[in-house]
Amino acid sequence: MGESDFKVDTEVLRNAGARLRDVVESLQGAKDDAASLAGHVGHAGLAGRVRDFADSWQSRRQEMLETIGSLGEVSENVGIAFEEWDSELARAVSADPEHAGGAR
Repeated sequence: MGESDFKVDTEVLRNAGARLRDVVESLQGAKDDAASLAGHVGHAGLAGRVRDFADSWQSRRQEMLETIGSLGEVSENVGIAFEEWDSELARAVSADPEHAGGAR
């Protein structure tokens, strides 16, 4: 049987989770940003449209925040799980005298 390598870059998974949390934090303030922008557009009709958009977008944005947050959590948890699995596997192999010398 040929040798195969199974590699998972857990740091990438954990960093992706952290970055997705950053995205969630940024999007959480988006309504406030749009409302602030509405006061600076210089036209009452356009300002009203900006406010309407910010209000109607709130529901969709909340769904996205939940999805992105879940994806970030899963990404981090997968990285952690692989690290734990790798540690357990290393302990099991080193505790088994048959496999300690790298026998296959």
